Amino acid sequence: MIFVLHTITYIPQVENTAAYINRATDILEKCGFTLQSTSPQYRVDVVFSGPFVSNGESAASLAWTLFSCLTADYGVQTWSARMKIYDMSTGKVCLFKDYTQKYESYVRGPIPIFSPAGSGKSSYNFMQNWCLSALTDLAMADATAFLSARSFGHIPQ
Repeated sequence: MIFVLHTITYIPQVENTAAYINRATDILEKCGFTLQSTSPQYRVDVVFSGPFVSNGESAASLAWTLFSCLTADYGVQTWSARMKIYDMSTGKVCLFKDYTQKYESYVRGPIPIFSPAGSGKSSYNFMQNWCLSALTDLAMADATAFLSARSFGHIPQ
C-alpha cells in the first residue's frame, strides 16, 4: 500500500506597507505642515517593534480557549514605537519619545470554535493594525505639538 501525502509550507514574510506613513502624512498635512519642501527643517522618524506577548499572556490565551470548551478566545499584543525628530540643519535630535500600546480582546460565543473564529477581534492582523494605528496617532500628536511650538517660537522642554 502506497500513501501519497501532499504538504504545503507557509513561510511568514515581512512586507512593507505605506499605510502608516500615509496616516502620518495625512495628520501632518491636515495640521498645515508642508511636507513636499525641497529643504525641510525637520525629519520625523517613527520605528515600530513588536509584537510582544509575555509567557503569562500566552498561557492566559491557551487557558481561555481550553477552559471555555472552545467557545471563547483571548488575544493580546503589545507593540512599541520610537519617535525621533531631527533638526535637518544640525542633524541633532530635537525630540525623542518611546511609546507602548497594548491590545487585549475577549471574544465569546455560543458555538464552539466558530464563534471565536468568526469574530476576528483577536486575530493577529486586527491586533497589529489597531496597535500600529494608535501608535501612529500618538506619535503624530506629539510631533504636531512639538513642531507647532517651534513654528511659533515656543521651544518645548
